[in-house]
Amino acid sequence: MFSLKPRDGWLATREAFDMVPTFFERLGEVQRLWLLNGSTTKTLADGEYLFHQGDRAKCVYLIQTGRVAVTVETARGERLIVRAPGPGEIVGELAVLLPETFRSAAACALQSSTVSVIHRDRFVQAQSQWPEFDRALACDLAMRLAELTQRMVVTQFGTVGQRLAERLLELDEITQHSTIAVTQESLSAMVGGVRQTVNRALCAAERAKLVELHRGGVRVLDRPGLVQFFQFQ
Repeated sequence: MFSLKPRDGWLATREAFDMVPTFFERLGEVQRLWLLNGSTTKTLADGEYLFHQGDRAKCVYLIQTGRVAVTVETARGERLIVRAPGPGEIVGELAVLLPETFRSAAACALQSSTVSVIHRDRFVQAQSQWPEFDRALACDLAMRLAELTQRMVVTQFGTVGQRLAERLLELDEITQHSTIAVTQESLSAMVGGVRQTVNRALCAAERAKLVELHRGGVRVLDRPGLVQFFQFQ
């Protein structure tokens, strides 16, 4: 029978993912400076789109500050958040791997954010000059595949509560255990659940003193306790 255990299952895997360097951290100082010197800076307001699903892909975006939600539209017209990359991570790398392609997802700022806009030609030039670029990109894609595989297991077999706990733990690590600036609508999209169900799960976790709910935010108080609480719900 399928079971999500608090320490030796997906929580341990999630914490292992959090220790992996970002794409930008894998590059040397020379490569980092060269990449940034050839980029432009774009500032996004909370809720502003970086690109839309179906747009022609011409650039790669390196997140400097803030956080961006990568979303896809379901057959029912709903928006599902599949990733929430932050500082040091890249978005839109298919523009490099698949020239003349279109965006398979949309990207929208979850909060005020700043990104470096790197044109495909600049990135391709860096790939030809430094093998580090390809290695960093390969590692980034491999880790993303591992994360998606783990998330698929939780999504396919886990309850809404378990999916909610998984995402809260991820966001808790991202925010370094401070209050997570996210609405319940966004959380619902991240876990693939309806807002009412997610709200009930959050309120139950708050009554158990596992999280604190704030207007437009959530703070995780007890990580192992949160996993145990939703293990059989």
